[in-house]
Parts: sequence; structure tokens; C-alpha cells
Amino acid sequence: MALNTTLSPAAVKASVDAVVDLVSVGTAAAAKIVISDTAQPASPGAGTPNALATIPLGTASEADIFDAATTDTATSYISASLKAALGTPSDTSATGAGTAVSFRAYDSNGLAIIDGSVGTATADLILDNDVIATGQAVKLTAWKVRQQFK
Repeated sequence: MALNTTLSPAAVKASVDAVVDLVSVGTAAAAKIVISDTAQPASPGAGTPNALATIPLGTASEADIFDAATTDTATSYISASLKAALGTPSDTSATGAGTAVSFRAYDSNGLAIIDGSVGTATADLILDNDVIATGQAVKLTAWKVRQQFK
């Protein structure tokens, strides 16, 4: 028998909100994104990224890092974006050099939650520059967590 489960937009929205809330578990100030020059692994539990930069997310006064998920019926995606109040999260001094191609987001307990692609225009996570030099500032300009619905 075929496996054909589909979710309503409301269910997908709840799912996206739940996933991004996992990044905020514990003290939001300790949540972070590791930018890597290695290919995106099969899942957040697989492999160890080669860290080029580590970008902290949030502050102790922020309970949530993301806005509530919204629906884009034109693209059939539901997405949640980083809160504008975070400003431009950045690593002021990159620890490695290379071309960023993937990221891994960790909650404050160090648990890997989300992996995704990195770029300067079309990617899950957008940086100001994806060619990183040791000691350079690395700025996160946009990040959307997306899921498609039918």
C-alpha cells in the first residue's frame, strides 16, 4: 500500500512553529548557528560540520528567536523568519576560511535541530558574503525555515 500522507496548511504551520521553537529551548542566548564549508549532511544528527563561523542567536531577554509561521499560498510554503528585533546576528571573527555551503542550528543545550543550505541569494540561510576569511565578520542577513504543503 502506498504511503501518501498529506498535511493541511494549518498542520504544516503548527509543525514549522514547533520546529523553530526547538531552537529556542532553554536560554535563547545560547542558541547558535554553525556555518560550514562541508556539504549538508543527511540529517542534523549526522556528521560534524567544519566550522567557519559560529553565529549566536537571541539574547537572554528573548523567549523566541523566530516570528510565527506564515502561509504563502502562491508558493505552497509555510515559513518562519528570524525576528527583526534580533537585528543582524553575526560572528565578529570567523574561525575558519572557505566557502560557506551549509549550516547547522543548535539549541541552547547543544542539540542539533536544523541543517540547511547557505548562500547570498537563494538558500535556506542568507549571509552577507559566503566566501569567508579567518577573522572576518560574518553576518546573517535572512533565515527562513520552510515546509511545503499541498
